[in-house]
Amino acid sequence: MMYQRIIALCMTGIISSLLTTGTAAVEAVRTEAVEDYVEEQQPASVSVTTKTFTTAIVDGKPADDLRAFENTVDTIYFYTVLEGLKGQAVTHRWKYAGHVISNADISVTDDPFSTWSSNKIEPNWTGFWTVQVLDKNSEVIGFGTFQYDHTRNVQMDPSLKAGTGGKGGGGGGWGWGRGRGWGW
Repeated sequence: MMYQRIIALCMTGIISSLLTTGTAAVEAVRTEAVEDYVEEQQPASVSVTTKTFTTAIVDGKPADDLRAFENTVDTIYFYTVLEGLKGQAVTHRWKYAGHVISNADISVTDDPFSTWSSNKIEPNWTGFWTVQVLDKNSEVIGFGTFQYDHTRNVQMDPSLKAGTGGKGGGGGGWGWGRGRGWGW
């Protein structure tokens, strides 16, 4: 009887993991399609030429390029390169579960202009996150998404660790945002 119960619990866990992985894969494909659409809609004079999520900024550059983070990572950075925005201000808006967690206001002083913001994330804030790049009129000019999840779920889907490949494209609550810039 005990043996059958253990097998039933194991099977339930396996099925649950497969369903979770399938949902994550569908969400990743859906997110990439939306990012591609948004990029196509941007005016040629303004662009976010690089969007990278990373665990650290080293000498003004991302240390790595990830789409998924284990919930043991407590700070995530969003690195962008902006073109055609010299003299303007942009905002990196960090969103989770439909709520704005933080905003990082950034003054663009050069063209092109590399910058980043960071957000401290609680271990139980698992799921998909979005960081929007807003122009001076609060219009979205680019965004990126990443998954923040338990170690087991991130390791089960290695495609989530694939980098974004440099595709174009304050605070509230417990989160915080900080922006910095480097001119080229």
